[in-house]
Amino acid sequence: MEIKNVKMFSHLGNEALIEINKYVKVKNYSKGETIFIEDDVVDRLLILRYGKVEVYKNNENGKKLTLWYIKPFEPFCLVAFVLGKAISNVRAIERSSIYYIHKKDIERIFKKYPDIYSNLLDVMAHKFLINSRILENVALNDAKMRIFDIFTDNNYMLATEERCVVPLTQNEIASLSGVCRETVCRLLSKLKKEGILDISQKQIIIKDLKKLRDYCSNGYKF
Repeated sequence: MEIKNVKMFSHLGNEALIEINKYVKVKNYSKGETIFIEDDVVDRLLILRYGKVEVYKNNENGKKLTLWYIKPFEPFCLVAFVLGKAISNVRAIERSSIYYIHKKDIERIFKKYPDIYSNLLDVMAHKFLINSRILENVALNDAKMRIFDIFTDNNYMLATEERCVVPLTQNEIASLSGVCRETVCRLLSKLKKEGILDISQKQIIIKDLKKLRDYCSNGYKF
C-alpha cells in the first residue's frame, strides 16, 4: 500500500492504512502545470506520489526564488493547509502525481489517530527550520556559500560510502540560491577544473566534500 511510504503514516498497521486509504484521492499534473498560486484556497492535505514539484515565491518585479523541491511521499504546503490559503506558488516541473485528502477527512483521521497529527507537527517544524535557513542563506551569505549550503543540505544531497550526489540541475541550483545561472555555471566549471566535483545533465557529483567546504568558505574568486 503506497501511503505506507508517507512518513507520518508509516507506523500504522494494515487496518488503519486501509481505512485512511479510503479518503485518499489522486490527481495527476503535466510538466509545468500550476498546482496553485499564492492566495488560492487550500482545502486539502497534499502529498507528492511521484514526480517533482517546485515551491517558489515571486517578488513584484517577477524575480523568482525557489523555496524547495518536493520529494516523493513528502507532504507539502502544510502551512497553507492549516491557514486554508496558499502562501506561495506551486507547480509540477515534471510529470507528477499527487495524493490529496480533503480537510474534513483529515480531521476525522486526526481524531481517530492523534499520533498522525503529532507526526504532522514534526514535519511542519522541520519545514520551519528549512525556511529559516533559506532566509539566512539568501540574506547573509555570498554566492559560493549559498550554493555550498544547497550542496550539503540533507534534503538534496544523497550520500553513500562512495560519493555524494546532488540531483539538481544548474537552473534548479540557481533558483534555490537566488544566484543567476551564469554565476552558478562559472562556479561549477571552476570547481570541476579543481577536481572537486563532476557535472552531469541533471546532477552534481561531489568528489571531495572537504575541499569544497574549504573552497567556498575562503575568499577565492570565480
